[in-house]
Amino acid sequence: MKNMLLLLAAVALTATCRAQTPATAPPASSASRPAPAQRAERQIQTLTQELNLTAEQTPKVESIVQAQQQELQALRAQTNGGGNRRGLFKQLKAAQEKYNGQFRAVLTPEQFTRYEQLQAQRREQLRDARQNRQ
Repeated sequence: MKNMLLLLAAVALTATCRAQTPATAPPASSASRPAPAQRAERQIQTLTQELNLTAEQTPKVESIVQAQQQELQALRAQTNGGGNRRGLFKQLKAAQEKYNGQFRAVLTPEQFTRYEQLQAQRREQLRDARQNRQ
């Protein structure tokens, strides 16, 4: 009888503990995003591999990517403060055009075409991830 009570208590305790743990992981917050320097480094590695950058192109692309990440971080900080999203969208679009122009000046036409393809793939991944969260 005593063993039966201990077993029931253990089962009840386990069930209680399991009921309190979330079934899925909580959604990723902006706090879990990598730092701008880490994002820049990852993007530089990807571009170096995917575009077969030359030794002359690599430092130029690095400086463009680092400046781009810093500007995007500043724009994200504005949004977190409850800034105007429509105005933010215009700023993001202008920044994208500015950096695309800089990439176009550094990359060959073939590399820039591949860069645009990579951007389109990334946009599609983000769109899919956004739809999956809803």
